Amino acid sequence: MKYSTQTSRQLMSAIALTSIGVFFSASLQADVLAQYDMETSGSRIVASTVISDITSSDLVGNNLNSPSSFTLASVDAADDYIAWSRNAGSAQTTAVGVIADNTYFSFTLTPDPGKSITIDSISFDVAAGTAGPSDRQFYLLSDKTTYTSGNVLSSASTVIGSPLLPYNTTTFDQNFSITLSGNSAFQNITDSVTFRLYIATPTNSQNIGFDDITVNGSVIPEPGSYALLGGLCALTAVMIGRRR
Repeated sequence: MKYSTQTSRQLMSAIALTSIGVFFSASLQADVLAQYDMETSGSRIVASTVISDITSSDLVGNNLNSPSSFTLASVDAADDYIAWSRNAGSAQTTAVGVIADNTYFSFTLTPDPGKSITIDSISFDVAAGTAGPSDRQFYLLSDKTTYTSGNVLSSASTVIGSPLLPYNTTTFDQNFSITLSGNSAFQNITDSVTFRLYIATPTNSQNIGFDDITVNGSVIPEPGSYALLGGLCALTAVMIGRRR
């Protein structure tokens, strides 16, 4: 079958536009950006999964003891949790107090040059690392919304609220999933994003354990990259159309 020059151009333009559409769809698809599954002995602070086009830092403690590990009783003896306890400050029970003491661990995601990341959600499993009762809390914050008590993204306690933060002697842990897709601070991040999990425990011998810290979202090129791709596709369509 022979095509006229006009028909060929229209066909190639359609192919180019379709390619752009596929590119957009693939770039905006939500995926696991990074995950810390805590399963690699000796390297539990290292991300087990990192999507291409970004880098993920190790988990870094501040005013916390070196992390230990434990497994949940009666659940899965092979599923490790990384447990943190404070080595500074005092027994805090509020976000204001624990932020002032700077007892937290953190991690940072950084997109490659020419890329940006959008965070849809962050999730993790939590349990207090030793038997209770004791008043322990965690508070999740980010540099994108500032480390202040009015901007806590998620928190839980062993003694108050719902759901309660369970102990590792119980049958199940507690999963927390925090939706961030509606927050403009976590969209189109071109520099980096840092999350801190502040730890509040009565003494430095008591801890809170975390597992499967997972950040979901998408990696997308910056607007200039889209424009370049569109121009190349259009130019390719015109050139092929002229050759025909």
